[in-house]
Parts: sequence; C-alpha cells; structure tokens
Amino acid sequence: MRVSSLLFLIVFIAACNGGKDELEKRNNETSQVMLLLSYSRSLGNCKKTTKTNDKENSVCSRWPSGLCNHDLLFFTSGEISKLLSDGNDIIKQNANCSDAFAQSGIFSLRTSTYQEQDNVIRDNRFEVIDNCVSPVSARLATFEELVFLSSAKGRIGKAATTLQSNLFLSAPIRGRSTDCLRTEFSENERKLLEDWLAKRVLEEANIQ
Repeated sequence: MRVSSLLFLIVFIAACNGGKDELEKRNNETSQVMLLLSYSRSLGNCKKTTKTNDKENSVCSRWPSGLCNHDLLFFTSGEISKLLSDGNDIIKQNANCSDAFAQSGIFSLRTSTYQEQDNVIRDNRFEVIDNCVSPVSARLATFEELVFLSSAKGRIGKAATTLQSNLFLSAPIRGRSTDCLRTEFSENERKLLEDWLAKRVLEEANIQ
C-alpha cells in the first residue's frame, strides 16, 4: 500500500471514530435532557379553577405538571375505546363485575365537539402549584392512585364499592359486587376504594 493511501486510511478511521464519539456524546446529552424533562413534568400539583356565571371555584389534585392541563377534561375516541376494552376484559374474567361496569360511567363517556372543547377551555383554567394542602379529615389521592381510580379497573372498582354498600339495592346485586371486588381487586386496591367511598381519600379538594 502506498504511503499516501495509508495516511488517508488512518485519517479516515480517526475521523470515523471522532464522529462516533461525537454521536455518543450527543445521544447522552439528549438522554439527559429527556430525563430532566420527564422529571420536571412529574413535579408539582394541579390547581383547576372553573368559572360559573360570575363565580370561580378552585380545586387541587396531585396530577403533576405534565398532566395539569385541559386534557384532563376531554376524552379521545382512542381513550374511550381503551376503557371499554379493558372493562370488557374484566367482565370476561368475572361476570359478577357486570353491574359495576354498567354503573361505572364508562358507557356514557363521549368525545367532545370542537365547540364544547372551546367552552370548557374558556371556563376552566389550570395552574401548576408546588403542593396541594389536604383537608384536615382526609388526604388527596397520590398520582399513582389517581391513575388507578381513573382507569377502567378503578372506575369499575368505585362502582362496585358503591353498589355493595347501598343497602337499598337487592342482595344479589350487592353480592355480585362484593365478589367482583374480592376476586378482581387486591387488598390495597379494596382499601383505597373503601377510603374513596368514605371520602377519606379525595381525587381533588376545594381550595381558596
């Protein structure tokens, strides 16, 4: 191999290695930025202020900054389909959850028109705050608990807990709801649902 060709090959390899190192450096920097962004979106609590006529009412929840926006008030067709699909999966596992599924509110969810979305955005304002202060007699649900309570399983669990506690309902309905909770929900999930029903755990709380 001629000297000139050898020198060219050495320079080429060095350049490639330098480019590889630079690419790895940029990838690492990008990963760090994404981690920082993800971390920042997980911080804070969510204050929602709703205007009705000339009055404003504010509530606070543990939804973090990355989710503290008007999307909390809307459902996409994909989200509704997922809730229905997850609910049907639960029913396939335990038909005794059918009453709770019917009362979970999932079937009444629908996508909003553009006009409805505009009205909701106009009447609701979201603000990220450092921390919500829980009421004296209760506590606010954590982010993880909010995710569960708003899921298909959580919605069915809330309905089942309400049905089994309603003494005005027939014994078969209450019995099916009790079996649904006993077989499909963990002990911790049942405890959370009981605290939710008793208002010892709140999804949101009024603030001044």
